[in-house]
Order: sequence, then structure tokens, then C-alpha cells
Amino acid sequence: MAVTFPDQQTLQFQAELTRESNFALDGQILLPPHGDVYFLPASPQRGFTFGGRLDLKAFLPDGWQYGEVTRLPTGAYFPPYITSPLVQVPLSDDFSAYLGVRDQKALGIAWSFIKSDDTAIGIGANYYDAQGNIVMGGLFFPPRKENGKVTVPGGLFIVTDLTPFLPAAARRNLKMKPYVVENGRVREFEKSDMPAARHYIDLLQAEQKRVGTVKLKAPGQGE
Repeated sequence: MAVTFPDQQTLQFQAELTRESNFALDGQILLPPHGDVYFLPASPQRGFTFGGRLDLKAFLPDGWQYGEVTRLPTGAYFPPYITSPLVQVPLSDDFSAYLGVRDQKALGIAWSFIKSDDTAIGIGANYYDAQGNIVMGGLFFPPRKENGKVTVPGGLFIVTDLTPFLPAAARRNLKMKPYVVENGRVREFEKSDMPAARHYIDLLQAEQKRVGTVKLKAPGQGE
């Protein structure tokens, strides 16, 4: 991951995953007045790439007038390499941003689009750049159901911890395997989980095809 500071108030970052991480996510999410995040799909020439620009004030405790959370709206935990609470910032009915304002200067995006009731486990993994650094955690999280009915949609959560790439930050050597969250517990990914993983990917591709490129603004920022 490359982190630069165009000026004293702005942080820019970009990371390219290894070619094995064949994400097709494409779009831009605006976080006015604090910046934006973009995603470039994998291609034969490059791996999946994401990046953005953030005003450093976004990482201050009073940068957002929202509360900190330790889980996603469905109750699913954040990927294991995120160890600090994150501030949840609703962007629309389907999207929320998450920022770390404590020890971990993290940035995450949740896309809640899974509304079917035939999915019961969450599947996640950590993704690396060519230098072997963890640069993104990804989690497909299932919807929350009550009496067999979906009450909170599931979806895709991706998050990056910028802390190790900041000049004065301490680096940590984190090595994690793909994992599954089931009934509140985390376990290693097994071959038997492949059908569920394929199901999530099919849902993501279908939703992406339906909505096309994603461009959102925060509430109150116009169309």
C-alpha cells in the first residue's frame, strides 16, 4: 500500500492486491466533506485496486457525530485484524462507512444487499499486496433473521487498516487464513464452505450487474 500526504491536511492511499484476489468491484463512494474511496476491478494487467483521499480530520474523535460500534448491523463481528471500535457513518439505505478514530486508523465500507433467507454463515479473508502486507479484510456477512424472516440485510464489508503504513505507526506481523463466522464463533475456512462462498460471489455479481457503478454521497449532500 502506498500512503502519501499531498498537503498537511490530506492523506491519500492506494493498494493493489495480488493477482489471486480477483475482485470485480468497481465504483466510487463519496464521503463529503472528508474525501472519497474508489475501487478498480481486477484485470489481466493488474490486481484488484482500491484507494482514496481523506481529510485527516476524519480520524479525530469529533470528526463524525456518530457512535462507535464493534459489530456490523446484523451483529457480525469485524474481520479479526480490526481490533478497535469503528465509527459507523450511514451513507444510504444500503451503504455505511466505518472509520477508526482510536489506535487503528481504519476505513471500511459495508454494502448491505443480501436479503435472501437461505444464507446462514459469514465468510471472510485477509488480502495481501505484492510485498506480503495485509491491506484489506473482506467479509460476506449473512442477514439477521427473526422468526425465519430477514430483518437486517447481509452483504459485503471491506476494510483497510492504514495504521501500519503511516510514518510513526508501529507495524504488526499478522498472518491469518480465510475464516468463517458461524453462530458467533470464528473458525478456519474448510472445503465444505466452498458452496456458501460461491453463493456469496454469485449474489455480489448479480447485485453489481443490477446497480452498475456505485457513486454515493453522504446524506444532505445533494444528488
